[in-house]
Amino acid sequence: MPINFRFIDADERPCESASMKAHETAFEPILLGKKETARALGICVRTVENLIATKELPARKIGRRTLIPYKALQEFARRDHPTGPEVHDAK
Repeated sequence: MPINFRFIDADERPCESASMKAHETAFEPILLGKKETARALGICVRTVENLIATKELPARKIGRRTLIPYKALQEFARRDHPTGPEVHDAK
């Protein structure tokens, strides 16, 4: 089952669709696994592991799982990221 993520602002509430039952509510995830994080960012799991290793993306271990806080994922996605030393303005 594919997971669809949509970043929302703190003051924005996810709307309920007509297909949702009265007892079901939409919620924002608190923690995501490495696979879900990779899918949300459109990158591979190894890149997520590298971002965690270089402390660019915070993570916590719960049991055997490595989990990334959803808020940290939102902040990471909104930050500017250097593309590497090969991209410079030509003089």
